[in-house]
Amino acid sequence: MSNILKVISPDFPKKKLEDEHINNCLPCQLLATATSLVAGCYLVTGYAFAGEVSGRTPMLWKRSVRMGGCLLIFYGIYRGTQGWLLKEDDK
Repeated sequence: MSNILKVISPDFPKKKLEDEHINNCLPCQLLATATSLVAGCYLVTGYAFAGEVSGRTPMLWKRSVRMGGCLLIFYGIYRGTQGWLLKEDDK
């Protein structure tokens, strides 16, 4: 293998993560929740269309963007309560 290929794809042993570690990652859950809530609030309030010239963007597009913001907010709530409200039984 050439030196250039070793830089692009090194031969390090890959550490396999267990499913428990991936599913119970609290920082991952908090980051996903915060990102979804902030992005959803941004889209719902209409700040995404703040600097536009009136009449250039169709109302159907604006409403679909706001609906996407609502879906992001609901996903953020779901993701935030996933660990303690929807706790699965340990076997």
